[in-house]
Amino acid sequence: MRHTITEQYLNKGHFKHTYVKHIPFTEIDLEASADNPARITRKLDEELAIRYGIAMESGDEFPAIVLINKANPTGAMKWEVATGMHRINGAQMAGKKGFDAYLVTEADLFRRETLIRQLNQLEGKGMSHQETIQHILHLHETFNKPLAQLSREWNVRVQTLQNASNERKARLRARRFGTDFDRQKVAQSSMLALNSIHSDIVFEKAAELAAYTPGVNATEVRDLVNDIKKARTEREQLDVVTKYQTEAENRIRAAQAQKGRTKSVAVVRVMRNVKALNNQLGRPFPELHVAAMEDKQGGILVVKNLLLNLERFITEIERADRMSKPPEAA
Repeated sequence: MRHTITEQYLNKGHFKHTYVKHIPFTEIDLEASADNPARITRKLDEELAIRYGIAMESGDEFPAIVLINKANPTGAMKWEVATGMHRINGAQMAGKKGFDAYLVTEADLFRRETLIRQLNQLEGKGMSHQETIQHILHLHETFNKPLAQLSREWNVRVQTLQNASNERKARLRARRFGTDFDRQKVAQSSMLALNSIHSDIVFEKAAELAAYTPGVNATEVRDLVNDIKKARTEREQLDVVTKYQTEAENRIRAAQAQKGRTKSVAVVRVMRNVKALNNQLGRPFPELHVAAMEDKQGGILVVKNLLLNLERFITEIERADRMSKPPEAA
């Protein structure tokens, strides 16, 4: 079945295409198409495909899929799926051998990727605003396309894209030094401010402060960065970070003192559990009766995940130890 919105998009983008009533699935590289770049955060929805299949068995019609020529055709498979994997899966469940389709021929890699990523906005579940931004940033970084151009093509404010791009750079920069802004839920405004710090050494310390010190909010991060920029030397900038770190720690101690006791923090409970586990594993293994475990593979997976988390825990302890020490003289 023809789809007016799809045809309007293809015509507006000047994509060379033809409509065919039936193309055999044997001419489509379904395996390569399964890894659709348009699905950044979501996999194929099997329940949706099943619903499509049931509807097709009942005689319901669906819009034509969109196929794009393979860059390197192999055998009879000449096409890849630009959009329509749910319909194809539903059709296969309904016993169909093919589907009607728009066949697009395009050699330019940027236009090919744009086609695949934008078509999924027009039909089906579409994509969230955040997913749209991720698509745009991928095209910006992969093909070196200006954000102003992509802003017009995707109808997203250029300032939104610039902020998202700078936020992404801040995340990657922090990750190089072992700080995970996402896990610690650092605000976007804080990330943007921190990334404006030129010195990597100062950035590392300031990022750790923002991410791992309780009670440091976005306003304080902004003030921290402003004071860093006023300092003339890297040594003075590091002193600014130390000053803010000390003030934050003093606030925590004052708040605890007001309550009349030191609040039990999560790390105390974790260390208590680690010590208990060490004591349990210190027993001879025959006493643990490992052979009696019913789900041994599941047990292996749990222990492997524990090891990964313990390695992360060691990294956090080492980072906290570094933060507690005065910076070395330049």
